[in-house]
Amino acid sequence: MFGLKRKPPYYRSVREVADNDKKPKNDTTNSPKKFIYGNYNRYYGYRNPSREPDGRLSLMKKEWFEGKNILDVGCNVGQVTLAIATNFLPKTIVGMDIDRELILVAKKNIRHCLIDNSDGDLGAGESACDGGGKTENGVDESKNSSASNDIKRVHLLKSVFFIHGNYVPEDDGGVDLVIEEYDVILALSITKWIHFNFGDDGLKRSFKKMYKQLRVSGLLVLEAQEWSSYKKKKKLSDTIYQNYLSIQFKPDQFLDYLTNNIGFQLIDTLLPKHVQSKGFQRPIWIMQK
Repeated sequence: MFGLKRKPPYYRSVREVADNDKKPKNDTTNSPKKFIYGNYNRYYGYRNPSREPDGRLSLMKKEWFEGKNILDVGCNVGQVTLAIATNFLPKTIVGMDIDRELILVAKKNIRHCLIDNSDGDLGAGESACDGGGKTENGVDESKNSSASNDIKRVHLLKSVFFIHGNYVPEDDGGVDLVIEEYDVILALSITKWIHFNFGDDGLKRSFKKMYKQLRVSGLLVLEAQEWSSYKKKKKLSDTIYQNYLSIQFKPDQFLDYLTNNIGFQLIDTLLPKHVQSKGFQRPIWIMQK
C-alpha cells in the first residue's frame, strides 16, 4: 500500500492486525448492510444531523500532537484525523478503520483538504479540514493566510495515512507482539463496538495493546460510550446480542481497569460544551502511560 520505499515505522503492527478483519460468526453476507461495527458514516448526517462542528476538537491541545506520532483507531471518514493533521501538525497520523468503504472515503477527503474544498463534504461546518470552530488555544484556524494553508497541504501529503484493518488482537499473543511506536492514541466512540463484536476479552486486549503501543508518557484520548447506549443496538446481529448478554466488564469499570490493572494514569477529564448532538457530549479521558 505504501510502496516498497515508504514503509513508515508503524507498518509492522498494522500488517499484524490486518488479517483479523473478518465478519463476526453468524452474520449473513447477503442481508442489507447493518452497521455492526458502528461504521455508519457519522459525518453525513446520521450522528450529526445539524452539521454542527465536532465539539470534541475544541478540547484538543496542540502540544499533545505537534511533531508526534499519532494513531486514530476507528477513524471513520477521517474528519478528526484530518482536523488534527491540519491544525496541530503531527509528525505522522494514522487513521485506521475496520470498514474498507470508510477508509476509501477518508483517502478521498485528503484530496478535499488539499484543494481547500469547504463545500461541507465532511460535515464539519465551515471547513472540512479544520473540524469547524476554534481550537483550545482560542485561535480561529479558518482565518489562516494562504501561505499557511499551502504549508498545511504539503504537511498533509507527508503525514496522513489511512489504513483498513481490525485493531483488536485475536489473542494475548497478538498483544505480546506490539511495540512502542505512538505518542498519542485516539479512541473516540469505539469501545461499545469493540465490546459488541469481540466481547470483554477483545476490549481488554485492545486496552492492553493501546498501552503497549504508547511510548513512555504517551497519551490515550479515550471517549467511551455509556452502558445505556448498548441497549439500543444490542440486536444488530446474533453475535452482538450474544456478546451483549455475556458482558461483565461494564463501562463504569473501565477507568479502574485502565488505571489499576493496566497502568494508565488519568490526568484530565474533558467534556465538550455547547454541543447539541448527544453523540458528542460524552466525557473524554486523557490517560497517560
